[in-house]
Amino acid sequence: TITSRKEDIEAERIRKEEEEEKKKFVGTPVTLESFAKWKEAFVNEFNLTSKEDERKLKKSTESKKITGRDMFLQSDDLINSDVLYMQEIGEEGDGEVVDIDESLFQDL
Repeated sequence: TITSRKEDIEAERIRKEEEEEKKKFVGTPVTLESFAKWKEAFVNEFNLTSKEDERKLKKSTESKKITGRDMFLQSDDLINSDVLYMQEIGEEGDGEVVDIDESLFQDL
């Protein structure tokens, strides 16, 4: 009948769309040969001639600028820096004393 034919056409269209969508996520399988070919092209592109050059490239890519969040996570000094600063101001008598309720920060 006409309704079942329309349903069949719609189901086929949906199936084809799903197949097209799946093709986007299918890549080239990596084999030892394909990796060696890629690595050779990579080395040639960056003019790497030795392991030392590879280390230099790796080091230069690792020496990117550290974000504030990274600094905060790397150093325990920054965790208490605000508290210590506020205590110093209070001890010096240059500013007003600020009481800090540390219990407010226990969940962080």
